[in-house]
Order: sequence, then C-alpha cells, then structure tokens
Amino acid sequence: MSEFPWAFQQIEPTTWAYVSSLLMLALFFKFSRLWSIRNLDLVLLVLLAPGLLLYNSGVSLERQAAVELAKLGQPVTLSLTSGGLLESQPEPKPKPPQETQAAPSEPVPPAEAATGPTPLSASDAGKDDLVQANSDASLSAAPDPNDERKIWLARRVLSHSFLYGGFLFMLIVGVLFVIRLFLDQLLVRRPALETNLSLGGLWLLVVSLLSFLIANITVSSPTRTDVSGAQSAAALLDMGQQTKPMVDQEMGPAYPMLHLLPVIPTMLRDANTRVGLDAAALQVQRNESMIWVAKLMAILSQFAIVAGLVWMGGQHFGSWQNGAGMATLYLMLPYTMQMSGAVDHVLPGALLLWAVVLYRYPFWSGLLFGLTMGLVYYPIFLLALWLSFYWERGARMFLYGVGATVLLMILSLLLFSTEDRTFVQNLQAMFGVWLPRVSALKGIWEFGWDPWFRLPLLVAFVSLGTSMVAWPIRKTFGTLMAYSAALLVAVQFWHGYGGGLFMAWYLPLTIATFFRPGVHERIARHMVH
Repeated sequence: MSEFPWAFQQIEPTTWAYVSSLLMLALFFKFSRLWSIRNLDLVLLVLLAPGLLLYNSGVSLERQAAVELAKLGQPVTLSLTSGGLLESQPEPKPKPPQETQAAPSEPVPPAEAATGPTPLSASDAGKDDLVQANSDASLSAAPDPNDERKIWLARRVLSHSFLYGGFLFMLIVGVLFVIRLFLDQLLVRRPALETNLSLGGLWLLVVSLLSFLIANITVSSPTRTDVSGAQSAAALLDMGQQTKPMVDQEMGPAYPMLHLLPVIPTMLRDANTRVGLDAAALQVQRNESMIWVAKLMAILSQFAIVAGLVWMGGQHFGSWQNGAGMATLYLMLPYTMQMSGAVDHVLPGALLLWAVVLYRYPFWSGLLFGLTMGLVYYPIFLLALWLSFYWERGARMFLYGVGATVLLMILSLLLFSTEDRTFVQNLQAMFGVWLPRVSALKGIWEFGWDPWFRLPLLVAFVSLGTSMVAWPIRKTFGTLMAYSAALLVAVQFWHGYGGGLFMAWYLPLTIATFFRPGVHERIARHMVH
C-alpha cells in the first residue's frame, strides 16, 4: 500500500483474479436457476484466470532468471513477443587467455572476467545467506558462481513449466469456448436474465473500473525490452538508420508499424526483477513520445470496447442494464487488467466489436473490418462468414468499405519503405504472404510441441472458415457475433507467436453473445440499410 492516499498502486495479478472472480459471480450468477446457461458462461469466463496466472508466474520467474544471469557477469539477450512473453538467453562469453582450467560450460566469475557487463549490486546483499553457505571463511564474501548458476537454472526450468502450463490451460479452455459459441445457435430459448445489481450501481462500477484501468495504463513504466519496438520505429522513420527488417518473423504477420509500438506492462512485477531490468533501461526516456502514443491508443481502445458493449446492449438488445452489465463484466476480467496495455491485443478487438455494432450499415462496418484485417491479418479468415451474411443485401457496400480501408493501408506502407525494409517486404508482413513457419515460433510451440503439428491445425482452420459460406444457410445477427468470436478463438490454436494470449480479439464478442436475446429474425435482408 502507498503511504499517500492519492497515489495509485498496481494490484498483484493473483489478488485481482480472486477478487474479480468473486465479484463476477456475485453480480451475474443466477442463484435461483443453478443450471442456467448464464452460470455456465460465467464459469467459462472465470476459467480464463488460472492460465493467465500460470503465464504471469512464468514471466516473473523468467525475469528473475535474467537478473541472476546478469549477476554472474553473463551478457543477457532479452526479447519480447507480441503476446508479452519475455525470453532471456545467455550469450557465449569468450574465455580470458589466462583461464585454462574452467569448464567451457561454466560461467566466468565476475571477479575474473576481463570484459563483460558489471554485475548488478542492487539486490546482492539480500542473497548473502544463499551464496555464502559453503564458502570458506578465509575467502572473500564473493558469491560462488556455481551456486548462482544453479539458482538461475532452477528458475529457468520452473518458469518454463509455468509458461507451458499456462499456455496449455488457456488452449484447453479455448476448446470449451469454441464448442459453446458454435452451439449458441441451438439455444432458442434465451430468457432475459438481468444482473444482480441495479442500473445505477452498474454505471458506478463501469465508471470506477474504467478509471482504474486508465490509471493503471498511465502510471505503468516500461523497461528497455518493452520499448525495443519503439527503438526500431525510430530507425524505421529515419531513412539513414538501419532498420529491423525481420520483426514480423519474431511477432507474426501484421501491419508493420503496429509491432513497433512499445508494450505497456500493466501487471505488478517483482521488485527485485524490476531493479535488475530497470537499471539496464536508462535509455527508456528517449522513447517517451512512443510510450505515450502506445498508452493513448490502449486507453482509447479500452474506452471503445466499453462504449461498444454498452451501445450494443442498449440499441441491439433493448436493455441498457445489459449493456452496462456486459461492460462491467469485461472490465472485471483478470485479462483486462493484465493485458490492457498491449495495443495489438485491444485495438483489433475494439475495431471488430464496432464493426458488429454497425452491422446495419455495411459500408461503415466494412471500413472497420478492413482496418482490423489490415492491422493483425488474422480476421481475414472471417471474410467468408461476413460476406455470406451480407449476401442477400449489403455485400457490395461491405466490400467497398473493406477495399477502401485496405487500399489506404497498403498505400501508407510507401511512407515507411526503405532500402533495408522495402515496400514488398512490408506488404508481405502485412498479409502474411509466406509459407507457414515451423521454426522460431513462440508460445506453446517453444515448450516441446512439434511445430509441424501446426500445419494440420492451420488446414483445418482454413477449411472451417471457408465452409461458412455454405453453413448455416440462414445467418442472423447472432450468427455473425458467435461465429466471429468462435473463429478468433480457434486462431489461438495455430497462432505461432503466443497463441492463447490474444483474448481481447474475441472476448467482447463472446460476452455480447452470452448476453444477447433471441435475434433469429435479424437477417441482412430485413435489417441492413
């Protein structure tokens, strides 16, 4: 707790997961109808938390391992994936000429290293009991590098176990979400189940939670690894600088400039880890403008998601209380608090939500859909579903909107093309025009899963997406919401750069599907202007 009553303190992810889960059950669980579909939906949303907690624990241990390695005097290479996974790998260090008996696999003690980074000393004092347990009294108090290396290896192994368990749990829950969303059309009877709180109380929660979310993003301080994309962006805008041409291979296909924004870490980090990383991140200050651009985009995206859910409840579902309830539920989710600063998560989710909200205006819906598709590429697999929905009326205007946005985004790539990063390379990265990769993958694929297994998953997904041209034959507004969310959940299974973490792509539409009333009469022929 802060000693100042007006100061904002980030909440520890585990604490927020427990508190928010209990609050969601208190506000939305139907105690009078224990076996209602609403209760099942709430359980599915609560099940997202354990996987995220495992992932966050793995990231924290990974950072601590990086600090321990730095204390050994070993150079550390840190990289951040689009999903936020921090990876540290030791680089080989040349052995001093006078050192002849040290094993090649053992790190060189800092006291004997002729060159290399200076060991961090901010938290060395707290580890004296560990590193001096077997030291000889006649020797100095310097830590034994073998003991430090064992600590580093133990944390690396444990962090990988947590990360693998987190990704696996999130994908298993994703399977349950896909089943629930595809079966949504069979739920003909959808009684209106109001929240357990009045409309005034819900508005208070929406305003309060959104204020805390904005404050959480605003006060977050990224480290050097979080602003590595901003450094590449500065080089990309300077024609005389060497660019980073292979960023798409590390973070996946998307609009090139999107990956160059810094990630805003909105979860509370371990104090010792922050000391080690922040001490090596003094150059963050010169990326201040890009940091604030990322913060502003993340805040506006979160506001757009909340406004879209409220508007959908009031205008399409006929209940402002349901709209406020959907917004409250979204803001309470542990994922919203932990990943709210990742622009490549929340911006596509906000755009796609508003494309659904404006479904009665196919041109404007197409503009937003095309912008989403150009930013993160993966919604391109929803195109068959959306075109078949508008086929009876509005398909031409929808295509005009999609084409106009995509064309403008393609032309904008000319502004960022250089000799090192050509227009063709940018266009290739924007639409993922390459063979499916089975190497240098992130997420669950780097923890033992055979990358070649990704190929049949991709084929099955593409077949599923294209088959929606023919089924269901009669597509309603509810079909558009539920199946769009289901396909974006299914993307996570073959996503090679942190699949399972991109929940903001489908959570707003999923929550809207859970709350929607019967909309079987809302087809394009009757509803589209």
